[in-house]
Amino acid sequence: MKKVLVAFTLVIVLLAASLVGCDIASTGDGLAAEKANAAAVFTLDVNPGVRIYVREDDTVIAVEATNEDGEEVVKELVLEGVNYEEVVEDIVDKMEEKGYLEGEESSVLISVEKKMIEISEKVNEKINKAFEKHGKKASVIEQELDELEEKVEEEIGKIAKKYNISEGKAHLIEKIREEFPELSEEELASLKVNDLGIMLEETSDELKEHFKKVGKAVKDAYVGKEEALNTALESLEITPNDVTMPHVRITRDDGKMLYEVEFVYDGMEYEITVDAKSGEILETESEEYEEFDPESFIDDFCNKHEIDIEGFKDHIMNGIFGKDEHKDEHKDEESQNKPLNRGEILKSVLAELAISEKSLKKTDVELHRTENGAIFSVTVETVEGDVYTLVVEAFSGAILEAELNGSVIETEEKAAE
Repeated sequence: MKKVLVAFTLVIVLLAASLVGCDIASTGDGLAAEKANAAAVFTLDVNPGVRIYVREDDTVIAVEATNEDGEEVVKELVLEGVNYEEVVEDIVDKMEEKGYLEGEESSVLISVEKKMIEISEKVNEKINKAFEKHGKKASVIEQELDELEEKVEEEIGKIAKKYNISEGKAHLIEKIREEFPELSEEELASLKVNDLGIMLEETSDELKEHFKKVGKAVKDAYVGKEEALNTALESLEITPNDVTMPHVRITRDDGKMLYEVEFVYDGMEYEITVDAKSGEILETESEEYEEFDPESFIDDFCNKHEIDIEGFKDHIMNGIFGKDEHKDEHKDEESQNKPLNRGEILKSVLAELAISEKSLKKTDVELHRTENGAIFSVTVETVEGDVYTLVVEAFSGAILEAELNGSVIETEEKAAE
């Protein structure tokens, strides 16, 4: 009788396991082998993260959660013999049921990890239909991870494991950090895909080429760049016609999404910080505006440091105006005249100063444009308490001036010249 009870209990356990996403069979060798030989593997991220393994006949092998919220979504899914399109719809239904789809629109990140069969268009279409069923709209960001270099794949795997997120979200974070270097991996990992989608919209076209995007990330939660600019101007009782070089970008600081509004007015350069959710002005800073004249700057710099102006001046001036002879000859004229992005500048500076990312406490990289040229001002604060301030040429990345704790230092680049 005891043997019968044990056998009956085992049958019940196995039957229950076949009906849920994270099942007891997931530890079996058979399922592990089938997952390894899946025809397609992709993840869906909103805040919950879910990975789906698919057979060649489009039925689902297994569904895994990539974070704690994902576990709440997959634990009640029925998978046996079910087509992956149906599972995608069920996942959206569960996300809505458990309150993860806020507002009228949410962003979904699709990360294709393995594609032996065509799935992307079907998944995209099914997500949009599922959202429509709940009276919502989906903003879909799609990326392919199956062609990443091994080194990059290994790195995003480490990030995903460290912050308990999917590899897809880890890759999106690393791409965004290329142009938002002041934001840490940890801070970005805590954001929902929708916030990351908004930041992705702020990046360059070159970076956005890594993603296929359908629909814009929802901005209902934020006041928007235009309103942030108008709020900043109204605080000074001026209009857009009164200012020059207005620039607004979204960022994040101390757990808040912010707009940084910059412009020049009446001989002063203003930077006004606006809370992205409430539209409240948090801080206003201003300083006397000095028109950047690259030629005079380089003359003064070379004289100050007793550097031979010949050659050095030509090289830097060519860089400032986008004609550096070392640039790729095959690039079109338009791309030749684009400055480096903030992430590229920070990476170059850290390499030149031999500072590891582990040593970073705070960074700030700002592009200053004028009719005469462009430079970056860079501040790097380390955990050891050192503060570096640098002026960097915007097109070549050449360090024009560097100070450590207020004292001028000579970089390896300058020594070589």
